[in-house]
Amino acid sequence: MGAGSATLRSPLLMLVLPVVVLVGSAVLQREIFCFRDAGHYYYPVYEWTAGRWRAGEIPLWNPHENGGVPAIADATAGCFYPLKLLFALPLSTGVAYTIFLAMHLPLAAIGTWFVARRWWQLESGPSLIAGAAYGYGGAVLFQHCNAVFLIGAAWLPLAIGALERLLVTRNVGWIPALSTATAMMILGGDPQLAYHLIILGGIGWLAIGGIRSRRRIGAAIGELDRPNWHNRPAGALLMLVAAALLAVALAAVQFLPALEWGRSSQRAAFDRPRNIYELGKNWFANEQRPPADNRALQDDGGILGTPAAGTHLHSVYRFSHPPWRVFELVWPNCFGNLFPENHRWSSILAGESETWTPSTYLGLIPLLLALSAGSFRSNDPRVRWLSYVGCGSLGASWGGYGIGWIARQTLPQGITDGWADSVGGLYWFMVVCLPGYVYFRYPAKWLIPFALAAAMLSGIGAQRLSEIRGRLRRWLDRTAILSAGLLAVVLLIRITIVDRWSVPGGVAGSDDWLGPIDWNGATTDLARSLAHAAVTAITGSWIVRRAGSNSLCSTWLSWLTLADLVVAALPLIATAPASAIDSPPIVRSWIDAEHALASGTPAEGQLYRTYRPVSPHWLPESWSRSSSPRRLVEGLQWDHETLFPRHALRWRIGSLEASDSIASRDWSLFLEAGKKRGPRLADGSSAIAAPMLDLLAAKTALLPQGTALPFWRESARMDEWGMDVGASVNLWSNPAAFPRVRIVHRLLRLSPLSSTSIGAVRHRTEEVLFSQGEWRDFRNLAVVECEADQVGLLSEPAAATKPENSIGTEFTSARIVVDRPDCCVVEAELDAPGLLVIADTYCPGWSATLETTGQPGEKPVEILRTNRVQRGVVLPAGQHRVTFRYWPSAFVGGIGISGLSWIVLFFFHMRLLFLRCVAFQQRVRAVR
Repeated sequence: MGAGSATLRSPLLMLVLPVVVLVGSAVLQREIFCFRDAGHYYYPVYEWTAGRWRAGEIPLWNPHENGGVPAIADATAGCFYPLKLLFALPLSTGVAYTIFLAMHLPLAAIGTWFVARRWWQLESGPSLIAGAAYGYGGAVLFQHCNAVFLIGAAWLPLAIGALERLLVTRNVGWIPALSTATAMMILGGDPQLAYHLIILGGIGWLAIGGIRSRRRIGAAIGELDRPNWHNRPAGALLMLVAAALLAVALAAVQFLPALEWGRSSQRAAFDRPRNIYELGKNWFANEQRPPADNRALQDDGGILGTPAAGTHLHSVYRFSHPPWRVFELVWPNCFGNLFPENHRWSSILAGESETWTPSTYLGLIPLLLALSAGSFRSNDPRVRWLSYVGCGSLGASWGGYGIGWIARQTLPQGITDGWADSVGGLYWFMVVCLPGYVYFRYPAKWLIPFALAAAMLSGIGAQRLSEIRGRLRRWLDRTAILSAGLLAVVLLIRITIVDRWSVPGGVAGSDDWLGPIDWNGATTDLARSLAHAAVTAITGSWIVRRAGSNSLCSTWLSWLTLADLVVAALPLIATAPASAIDSPPIVRSWIDAEHALASGTPAEGQLYRTYRPVSPHWLPESWSRSSSPRRLVEGLQWDHETLFPRHALRWRIGSLEASDSIASRDWSLFLEAGKKRGPRLADGSSAIAAPMLDLLAAKTALLPQGTALPFWRESARMDEWGMDVGASVNLWSNPAAFPRVRIVHRLLRLSPLSSTSIGAVRHRTEEVLFSQGEWRDFRNLAVVECEADQVGLLSEPAAATKPENSIGTEFTSARIVVDRPDCCVVEAELDAPGLLVIADTYCPGWSATLETTGQPGEKPVEILRTNRVQRGVVLPAGQHRVTFRYWPSAFVGGIGISGLSWIVLFFFHMRLLFLRCVAFQQRVRAVR
């Protein structure tokens, strides 16, 4: 028992040690991951959801963003992800957040090791190489900046392992394992990777699930004696379908609300068809043939054309991974570090897109082992499957670099006008041909399956070390010679050009946040990368020569791989002290002061809305001209102090333009209409016009210096707070802001909108907001979209004929007496029938009940879509108490389905454990 326990502990300890080296000091010093979304997106929302759970509330509704959004439908919040129980421990939020993200790295590595060692029967050394290559390779490691993708990557190895076992053994007992791992991806917030797993399962079914493939390996392991239907390809396909359905059932509490919200999101909005399904839908709906010419499919994006900026289709191909970055697989960080200073020299290359990860390096030894093991014609179906997955995933990650892009680079200008760069690429085919795939985005996400396929192939290659040992040594020698030669060239360029003439960064390589390229740092990074590869190759070659047995050689190579990956990962970790954003932002003090000035009471505990334009280029001007080793901390503080984009959530400030992963179609087009008539910002974008901010009950606005809003009052400047940020941000207050709840007695009724296309919603938004090209006067008017019988008393002819801009004389009052995220109680008093308008988002799942003084009990009342994005309730004369509650049916159904599924799964595992115990006792008795 002692030897077996030591064998188990040693690999686990080795796979946990790198994360301790990389992140241990950050945990001890209370630092948080701060680059990109890690600092300004996930940290605030994780803190907010944890606070709701600690308060004994289910985080169903988030009232602080965009007039209110369903938190339960926000996949990035991961409200029901089991491992988020870590936030319930007595730890500070910053420490819990860092540990939560960091622990998924060894989870990914150990999961890969477990699958290779226990399920695929590889030896300890090869399994360790595979685990280290996947868990600490650049493609997975850098996802600490995108929490949900790191969570999905951590569970992918177990899902892939269970998928392979299911296809090989045809044992239905593997369905729960596959479904559980997939459900964890969905609950963690990465349904796209779950979709990718379905695609990989289809490839595996073709490579492993066929009768021919099974006959090659089935006889050796005695699996062809299973029931006849198991041995048919259709049987394996049915089990895959069953596993997918069970995964959806287990994650239904997250999946169903997200699915319902996604249907009304900007991702579902389109004018021109984006795939073959939308093309067919338009064809049958319009009762006309599809367009005969290609130009019709290119207009406004569509299937073949270049997507318009700002549309979801344009976001679909963002973060495409350039093909030339395959060199990072050999030389880590060879294109320069992204932070804290700008060393990314590849940004000057023509066609270089946004950087998803600075490095895809998964270790030099694992790369060479994977290349030696991979084959499309191998007798081992697993090798064929992994080879197809690896190459296909890498090709899919190229995204926008399709045949259209190649044609643009090679053909004369004018021939390819109107054609998108992505046309003809593998990712483009998936967007066009796979149902629902257009709802996802970012092709570089395919680097995760590529990294896993390469890591597993490296383990298989290490297992066959006796066959490839000589070839591996030759490859290492050549890599060392090539790296040393390139290093000499880079050093020569550094001495003769960079150091002597001090090459400037130039406009092409400048970044608004990180500054211009530091060419000294860039060449240093490149030289360090080449030296790193040379040393690793020389050391690996020495091990291959000197190690006696293949087992000893693979063990030494696994240690070298761990050291190699840790050194390569050090520049990829970005942390900053949590104390930098622990104190309330100065804006919070400004808002309290403004509210106290207006009402005599502080704003603490009340929903106070402000407006801050979301512009990625709104940064201190000096940052684009100079770099700083403290830029990550400065950037985190800037985002915190200016409430970008979700920091307002931490301080209970309502933000009218927050960056949601799944943005509402109606809200997005509503804000778009307001920006068309709003003031221009210095970067060319627009702010929302003042009349719309009045309607949305925005009492303050944070705007760049030089931007003004009519009839608003400038209250304070950020340059007064004493922080050297190099730019001023002004706070404007709005004395004319509408209250959050009010009563109106005049309305304009429009029939409900039948079409959900972008054009139809945009036209209806203009119709609601404007009359003869001018803003409607919403002080005493509301525009409702409903049938005539739904407005009750207010549909009387006398009310309908009153002028829109007339001033009513009826006495009304309304105030909020209870204000919780999922419950709002309003007391109202009216002398005449009116419409109670609450400036919160209209969304399915909300219900309202009415209590009237002098009348017994409560009665349900209908919530009407008011002013396009708000809620309204018709009230008769009298004193009333209206209670709004959010309890969506999708959540109710989802929690029922998920609860029942987890209970069934629990009893399944209990039965399995019981049968194993019985079998063990029978073996013990037989021995006795």
